[in-house]
Amino acid sequence: MQPTGSLAEFVTLVNAGPCGLDDALSAISVAASTRAPTLDLQQMSLTDADFESLLPSICSLSPHLVNLNIFLNELTVLPAGLSALAGLEELHAGANPLQTIEAGAFAGMSRLRELDVGFSEAWTARPTSLGDCKTLRA
Repeated sequence: MQPTGSLAEFVTLVNAGPCGLDDALSAISVAASTRAPTLDLQQMSLTDADFESLLPSICSLSPHLVNLNIFLNELTVLPAGLSALAGLEELHAGANPLQTIEAGAFAGMSRLRELDVGFSEAWTARPTSLGDCKTLRA
């Protein structure tokens, strides 16, 4: 069954959206040049390898980055390197096939108040570095 009418247009628009490493690098570049408080990398089909390669650039935004959206990608790991984002207040990482949250991923994130890892398998044990997140809402 093929979508028709406005549904077909919607599907086309969704499929034409930003996707992949190049679009993620472009979004990071724009956030850096505008000092944007939000970096939106949702639904870009980013893999663990992609995210690891992007992490140094993302961390360079740390002085002004307060909201990181990596929702609905292909990430299975939240790496310890995220801890460099000390000023982060919101991390949206839900709807990824997360299996692991590396030790120390949230270390030093004392301002983190919102963490979304819904629809993943990552919460088999509470990461000890969540203790650093003094303002986190459960």
